[in-house]
Amino acid sequence: MSAQNTVSKTKAQLDISISNTPKEDNILQALLNEFNMLHNEVAYRSDYQSRFLQFHITTLTLILGAAISTLASAESDFNAVQIFSPWVLLIIPIESCIFGLWYLDHALVIAEIGYYIQTRIETRIRVLVDDPSIFWWEEYIRTGGTIAGQRRSVRVRRPLSLTFAGPALVSMLTTLVFLLLSLPVVREYLGLTSIPAIYNDLSLWLAVPLWITDLFVFRAYLSSDLHTRKISRERNAQIDKTPIPTY
Repeated sequence: MSAQNTVSKTKAQLDISISNTPKEDNILQALLNEFNMLHNEVAYRSDYQSRFLQFHITTLTLILGAAISTLASAESDFNAVQIFSPWVLLIIPIESCIFGLWYLDHALVIAEIGYYIQTRIETRIRVLVDDPSIFWWEEYIRTGGTIAGQRRSVRVRRPLSLTFAGPALVSMLTTLVFLLLSLPVVREYLGLTSIPAIYNDLSLWLAVPLWITDLFVFRAYLSSDLHTRKISRERNAQIDKTPIPTY
């Protein structure tokens, strides 16, 4: 196939002028339209990922700020902790994991779109225009070097996971300690009966189910995170086995 191409890409349009048969031109135009549609979908989902991350950080800051403000303005620090802080700690895991699940849902769809673009669109366009030097971004981002390849993905993905999982885990562990220290058996064993419990008898019955709920939500987030990583590894392995399409 003899081809002479001119590539001009903007945010909403990508035009390539080549010498092809009418059928090949129609296929190429369809691929470009699909590429633009998926490109817009990725941009849309990436924007919502950024929003979820911002909402999470803002909400977490407000919760912690309210707790600190309550402690600072209370007449007795212990009374403030007993009234407000334990319940704040029970809310943080739910908030963090819910935003984290939404974030991971978009991440999984973006990864699937990227895999589809690389294996179903980019390779076919290179064949149609007979130019192996174009449309390599998805290949580069998945298997590239130290800047945009897998090393960068690992460096970025782990801190993002900790942004959601970290506050939830710390809150759950702290609450677990508070719950254990509120149990009459534990308090008697440690000789803490003279100190008021963080959770009294009534609030203890409410706090335990909430902590179990936090545990299930946290487990759901971790499972989704591991699933997203597994899908990413599987897609990278499948790319190497995908045959180049012919026409």
